[in-house]
Amino acid sequence: MIDSIGLHPDDLETTGHCLSEKLQTRSRIELGPEDVRPCPPSIATIVAAIAAICLALSSAGPAAGAAAAAAAGSSAPAGTVRPPNVVVLLIDALRADGLGCYGAQRPTSPVIDALARRGTRFEQALSVGGNTGTAMPAFMSGRLPFFVPGQKWTDHVRFGMWRFYGENQCGLPPTAPVLAEMLHDHGYTTAGFITNPILKRIFGFNRGFDHFEEHLATGDPSRVYIPADEVCTAAINWLATAPPQPFFMYVHIMDVHEPYTLREPCHRRFGFKLVPGHTNAEVNKRWTKLSGKGDPSYPNIAEHMRGCYDCEIELADTWIGHLIEALEQGSLKERTILIVTADHGDQFLEHGGTGHRGALYDEILHVPLIIAGPGIPHREVSSLVRNFDVMPTVLELA
Repeated sequence: MIDSIGLHPDDLETTGHCLSEKLQTRSRIELGPEDVRPCPPSIATIVAAIAAICLALSSAGPAAGAAAAAAAGSSAPAGTVRPPNVVVLLIDALRADGLGCYGAQRPTSPVIDALARRGTRFEQALSVGGNTGTAMPAFMSGRLPFFVPGQKWTDHVRFGMWRFYGENQCGLPPTAPVLAEMLHDHGYTTAGFITNPILKRIFGFNRGFDHFEEHLATGDPSRVYIPADEVCTAAINWLATAPPQPFFMYVHIMDVHEPYTLREPCHRRFGFKLVPGHTNAEVNKRWTKLSGKGDPSYPNIAEHMRGCYDCEIELADTWIGHLIEALEQGSLKERTILIVTADHGDQFLEHGGTGHRGALYDEILHVPLIIAGPGIPHREVSSLVRNFDVMPTVLELA
């Protein structure tokens, strides 16, 4: 099958790149534009590849290995580097400009901002998909899903990921190696905590996890998604069991995803206007059906929804802070790499749409990506990267 500009699908770049060169502090020269290998033209406007040559952190040398072993209380001999723990904190539907470190006007994210100040922040991180069903299989597998023009969407061709699936298959690519599986096979204890039903066991997202918890709002019509306090508390409780190290922990937080909750203390602090005469549930319902510039019968609807969205970010940020505190109390902070990112963002009528339905604008694809931890310098990287580059990067750092 040939796509619209004459490229065969097999000619497209379909795997992520290791970003560890961007995290390197010693004797490295910052890549210039001439060093960047562009993506094929058919996807160049959405994603751009980095010419990144994977470089092991073990190049820090024997002294660093001895120091790491001593700090961990490990019996590892001098000259070896103990693999770090890795924690991925993924906030569903979080657009980059929702965070202070990416230019948010409201104080939504003091914890994540502090993490960015001690780690590396990627200014131009793009998701490879505009929804969870596209982005998360790519994030976990490091492979690019795409939709070929003319391919019909069916029950067996979900979100354009036809190249991964056979008959009656949906979810995580069944034949592709995935992040948790590969880390597990190399000695990591693995734990996943999810709150999005698209990531359930039935779709294969438990692959490679020793411990996998689904926190889903089943049987409770008053809740669409389980909030951050519950899923983060579960992750904190797991840390309290002193799991064998090194470990990989993945926590998926849904609070920022629509429908947006009106959190009154936050509303008073942020001071945004509400839609008069309608409940927040009514505003959310109208919001999902809205297109164009707004609805005169729902004045201030974009400000109302964006204010609620920002309050949800603040809540997620608070619970990420509690998770980081748990790592510090367990003396794990100095041995743990923290990654904060998102699967996609949301739109607020910038191009006439809401949520993340059927569009690939910057407000949906531009996501945060922050990496902090041992050996990770404070810096800002302006090169375009993709969120499915995280998978090979974690494997290199581990």
